[in-house]
Amino acid sequence: MARPIVDGVERDLGDAVRVIRLNRHTPAGRAITARLGLHLVPSFVVFDGQGEVRLRKDGIVIKQQPVLEALGHE
Repeated sequence: MARPIVDGVERDLGDAVRVIRLNRHTPAGRAITARLGLHLVPSFVVFDGQGEVRLRKDGIVIKQQPVLEALGHE
């Protein structure tokens, strides 16, 4: 269910954003999810250009609008 939302953000914003998908079952995925305190799958974290968290959403996002708004694209 999360894949279409993430795919839509990538498609709509293209090179304006960098999307990173993590598999929490890999060593890198476990380390990053622990560092960010992510407990649910899927989880979305949107960072601004300075690395500050603009949006954090645990669980399923039904529409991409909250992600786009956090990025300043409505």
